[in-house]
Amino acid sequence: MKNQVLPLLIASTLLSLLSSCSNYTFTSNLDQENIKDYFAPSSVTIYENDTQLPTIKQYISAVEGESCQIENNDPPANKIEARTQARKKAFKLKANAVVFSNCTQTQTKQCTQLVICYAKAYQVQK
Repeated sequence: MKNQVLPLLIASTLLSLLSSCSNYTFTSNLDQENIKDYFAPSSVTIYENDTQLPTIKQYISAVEGESCQIENNDPPANKIEARTQARKKAFKLKANAVVFSNCTQTQTKQCTQLVICYAKAYQVQK
């Protein structure tokens, strides 16, 4: 009798624990739109020049991206960040490809160092 009660007690305890979990809801402060924007640049392919683009393409617009170092103790402005910002802008225009023409480095009143990269955004058929 003692051997039969123990498995029954364990089984009923497990069942009650599992059934208590079924009403659990999960909420998060993550915004789905922010996640989509975070990965946006990865869906925009960089081509070295116009001749590398697929034959079926449509020019969308010129885009640019910036990287700004505001204070001397901030991380320096860099080309990678500027190119990423340009790819984000291209994605928002529904482009899936960019061709960068050039990047320039300068100073402004707001930035001790500023890098701007210019590109053409395209919708290409892959």
